Amino acid sequence: MSFNYRQFLRQTPKQPLQAYFNAQSYALSIDWSQPDRKVAIELADAIHQLPITHSTSILSDFQRIDVLADDKGIKALINASANGQNLILIFQSLDNNLHRALWAFVVEPECFKAAEEIRYFDYRAEGQFASQYHAAPNLCVSEHPADIDAFEKAACTFFQKRDGSGRHCSTDIVKRHSDNSTQVTLYTEALPNNVIEFSEQGLKRRASRPAIEFVLVYRPEGIVETVASMVFSTVSNAKSLKREAMEKRAFLGNFSMVDKIQSKV
Repeated sequence: MSFNYRQFLRQTPKQPLQAYFNAQSYALSIDWSQPDRKVAIELADAIHQLPITHSTSILSDFQRIDVLADDKGIKALINASANGQNLILIFQSLDNNLHRALWAFVVEPECFKAAEEIRYFDYRAEGQFASQYHAAPNLCVSEHPADIDAFEKAACTFFQKRDGSGRHCSTDIVKRHSDNSTQVTLYTEALPNNVIEFSEQGLKRRASRPAIEFVLVYRPEGIVETVASMVFSTVSNAKSLKREAMEKRAFLGNFSMVDKIQSKV
């Protein structure tokens, strides 16, 4: 289902929306004393009148918030928080999931970003994109810069030899507090691609280097789970695409990420 920002505004209480816009630099003449329904109408019209760069930024934020405004998103926010019980109490006082997700976006931006990664993994792990591997139990993922650098270099080397991609790699590590596990997200640069998009000058092609996302979760019982995004830039059909993703997931599951996992002892 496509995102509808007018519906988003109608379903979100005006208080968190006002907090969001107060934190931005956009000058909107909104009468916040009106009922929520009228505020939503005024906001939709005001956003539509903004310069395209401003409205695009706002709608991008709204879409990110909307993704976390369901039960899985709320669980991801709690999982990403070092003080999940306190967050639960705050969430209980808010009106709905859109209110909760928007509150986190404004008040706890780092927690929100971590929750986006957790939500991505949890959603894809339920489908056919997940693989599972065994490792030693009771280890902890090293966050030492030298280990992360070695991991990224090895990943780049693998992808460069395989298909010429992997010119750059970047890693994010997120603590999953609710399930006591650690999530590692590897972004690797795919081969160049051309996208057709609208600009101020009309329809045009733009060269891009999309990022392919791979995620590993290490669980203390000694389980490594992996999922991978699927991008059409390097393969010609869906069958080879599926094989491509599976091979890269297998690499990440067996690649000694577990070599870069240092014992707690």
